[in-house]
Amino acid sequence: MGDPGAFFTALLLASILGLKAAVALATCSFFAAWLMCSCLLAVLDAGVLTTLVCFAEDPRPCAELHPEEFGVLIACWKLFYGPELERGGYDRLW
Repeated sequence: MGDPGAFFTALLLASILGLKAAVALATCSFFAAWLMCSCLLAVLDAGVLTTLVCFAEDPRPCAELHPEEFGVLIACWKLFYGPELERGGYDRLW
């Protein structure tokens, strides 16, 4: 279910500060944790987007330097964007 320690901490906090203050503190804590997680995930998201944009702009360096990863990316792109790759002529390159 949940951590019993957190439950008892919330009860103690509510009895010391009052219910409204405890709810306000819990709400602020939630949003602070959400903000920290969002910052961490934004860095990961930027890395993924950078990789995809570089791959879309010029896939040759990826093919030369990382052939295994390039094969996985091309297989996924062919699966989802097959007609677009054919129209662009990329299907004949790889």
